[in-house]
Amino acid sequence: MLERRHRRDGGPLRSPLDPGRQRGGAESRSPVEATDRRVRDRVLAVNLTGTFLGIKAAAPSLRRGGGGAIVNIASTSGMVGTALYAPYTAGKWAVRGLTKTAALELGRDGIRVNAIHPGAIATPFITEPAAGSDTPISDFYSAEPFAIPRLGEPADITRALLFLTSDDASFATGAEFVIDGGLLLGPALRHADAA
Repeated sequence: MLERRHRRDGGPLRSPLDPGRQRGGAESRSPVEATDRRVRDRVLAVNLTGTFLGIKAAAPSLRRGGGGAIVNIASTSGMVGTALYAPYTAGKWAVRGLTKTAALELGRDGIRVNAIHPGAIATPFITEPAAGSDTPISDFYSAEPFAIPRLGEPADITRALLFLTSDDASFATGAEFVIDGGLLLGPALRHADAA
């Protein structure tokens, strides 16, 4: 989230919400039929309810300050189905709808709401084993078929976040920015592979 306020002389006035973002990151690995209801509720509470409450808490302050930008951090899992991660995937799909709804509701108040959908980013969430597992998620990924054959870096997401919270993105709202190195595009064949 970013709160942008202006002093009487027009200069920016910084606040506790300037700059920032919303990211929900709870997940659990199991098939739908084996997913415990408490686990599902916890994952949705972090990934969806947390985002909802963040928007709800920020909107009045942003409105009083004359507008600003909210950037929700979703996931490429919110763009496709992801086996064994049903609560996480459902929550991230819901963040897409929440982002678009909030953009419609808050736009006339000068508040832009967008979402970033990271792919496989080299963070502990991907590179370290989840609770109850000895295997990190990154062990299931090979970046080789990506159009850009590497895991993303946190800086890749930061640059998108900085753009979306800047005046350069003043006409962007309700938009989804997929930052995944081409993961969702499908396998990238090299010229030699096509011959």
